[in-house]
Amino acid sequence: MQRKTSEETALQGGLLKKDYENASGMNILTHDHPIFSGIAKAEPEFGQQSELIFLEVDGLPLTDQMEIDRERFRNDLRRNVIPKNIKPLAWSWIYPYNKEQPMQKVSVVNEYWPDFGGHVLNMGSIGWFNVLRRNDEKATKIVDNSVRYMMESSSAKKLTK
Repeated sequence: MQRKTSEETALQGGLLKKDYENASGMNILTHDHPIFSGIAKAEPEFGQQSELIFLEVDGLPLTDQMEIDRERFRNDLRRNVIPKNIKPLAWSWIYPYNKEQPMQKVSVVNEYWPDFGGHVLNMGSIGWFNVLRRNDEKATKIVDNSVRYMMESSSAKKLTK
């Protein structure tokens, strides 16, 4: 569950006020991906006003270079579970359970093509219903693009065993 860190704690942890204010949305990493078609590169943020990230987030930690931070799991059984070829598409801030820790960037929209076949597009938050019900134009376009993209995906073929 996502619990909001106080603004004071976030700013003391090194977060910029702008980032704190945008923490309820996502930011595009891969502008040329089909799910972001029609979204201006100059405006990579989306979902902030409609609280796309309001309760929980399903993502992977990112390095300062905006790559999956596999070192975070170096002493953890999960380190070998993260697929090597997962592609981060959008990121968001998360509030750690320990409110004294600084907010962290995580990849929340990820794409993965498993070796055994198929295609996974993880959208990272249950909050997508908020963007639809509040008619968030940019985020709704991303949802529409994502559905079309997956429908047209070559992985729409049946998986073979």
